[in-house]
Amino acid sequence: MVTVTRTVELSLTENLIPVVIHAKQYDNMTRQIKCSIYQDNTLISLDSSVSVNITGTRSDGGYFQYNSSVDSSVAYVLNGCVCFWVTSLMTKASGRVPVDITLTDGNGKAIGTFSLILSVEKAAVESEGLTTASYSALVETLAENIASMYVNDSGYLIIDTNDSPGITVTSDGEGGITVDY
Repeated sequence: MVTVTRTVELSLTENLIPVVIHAKQYDNMTRQIKCSIYQDNTLISLDSSVSVNITGTRSDGGYFQYNSSVDSSVAYVLNGCVCFWVTSLMTKASGRVPVDITLTDGNGKAIGTFSLILSVEKAAVESEGLTTASYSALVETLAENIASMYVNDSGYLIIDTNDSPGITVTSDGEGGITVDY
């Protein structure tokens, strides 16, 4: 598996323009963001007892929240830096997503808050299943969403699905299958 790691610098004391992180719609756990934290131009190393809270609001109005105390596989402190993974919940809708990173100490007291922008580029196909699918995953996605199957007047097998883009699968009668969406 390929992992893209983006390292950014965030400051506790400076007013900086929010960093923009580019991602693709439906990205899930392929992009890791590593945040180096500065105070008065000095790199600080966060203790592992620091809790990381990642929150954001997508362009479709949906929101997400990850906390290192609850989901340490998504948000965590590693080697003194704040790290988090970009998830499919963050990238469900394309557009600019404001993200807040809040750090708290072991007693729940806020240490600092940082902001960045997740710029989610629109996927070429508006179906998470199709965008992320391999051939076998595509077949599985189709199977999970079959609403009806029938042979049309021309003798083609027609499969209607519940998938939002309206996937239609046809057979040419010789074993060839065409997927239209």
